[in-house]
Amino acid sequence: MMLLGGSRLGSVEVAAMDTYADHALGQLRVAYGEFWETWLVPTAIGAGVWCARLHADHGHYINAESPAMLETLLERDDQLARRVYSSAAPETRGNVA
Repeated sequence: MMLLGGSRLGSVEVAAMDTYADHALGQLRVAYGEFWETWLVPTAIGAGVWCARLHADHGHYINAESPAMLETLLERDDQLARRVYSSAAPETRGNVA
């Protein structure tokens, strides 16, 4: 649980939610987090856009309509990223959570 404070109403406890999206993003981060940052962009209609980009090259990104599709595309691009950016990966990751 997180504790949010600083309002006129005092502190409020907020329970961390574990959703399908959180679980899917967690699995993607475990599998590809060394070279890729992954996130979900919510949309007004539909399930959102699943996104990934290289830590070493923010110009290379992937958008997909599902976590399964994003995983397929990451698998395709991950081999190349590992060859091209393997020496840069530790320096570019920083403190990404």
